Amino acid sequence: MQSVWTLLAGIIALTLPTAAYGGGGGDTRSCVADSRNLNSWTVRHFSYNETYIFTTPSHQNSYGVVNFTLENGAAEYTPVTCYASSSVLTEFFFGNYYRDCRGVPDGEEASFSFNRVANVNELRINQTWHCPDDDGAGFEAKGSVKLDLDCEVDEWQNPDWSNGPPYEFYSTRYVTCEPVTVSVPVDEVREISG
Repeated sequence: MQSVWTLLAGIIALTLPTAAYGGGGGDTRSCVADSRNLNSWTVRHFSYNETYIFTTPSHQNSYGVVNFTLENGAAEYTPVTCYASSSVLTEFFFGNYYRDCRGVPDGEEASFSFNRVANVNELRINQTWHCPDDDGAGFEAKGSVKLDLDCEVDEWQNPDWSNGPPYEFYSTRYVTCEPVTVSVPVDEVREISG
């Protein structure tokens, strides 16, 4: 009796459309429709951190780091990892150029810019993707969001610092922001040729 139920379950599974857009006979029209109607991305676990290490009162090694996962419900390749570090003082990220995300297939693109100046915390997303098996139907989307980051600052200055052995740090400053997950509105989506 169990083999009859197993057989019936298998037949039903074969007759249902697959959820994936690519391979296995998925419905590419759903990819196109979902792409045309895309209204947001999901940014998961967006984290931002700054590190300032002064080896002397006048010499520092400082940098900022952005890290998050980008999900697009219409794209076949999702999620992708977006990461950047910068040592450009003093705000590290000025929103003036885009950085590529990782895990994006050849011919597709996902990039972001981040503006930390004066705690603006604006994240901009650009992404292109294609629907498989649909004569190269492609899409490009752009959007942005201002992030509400909750950051803590931990500062320390060495009261016993001297410019000689044992060569300890003069001071440190760490800015750590709690990771956030947000929806990023799509401002524009347009069809592009393959």
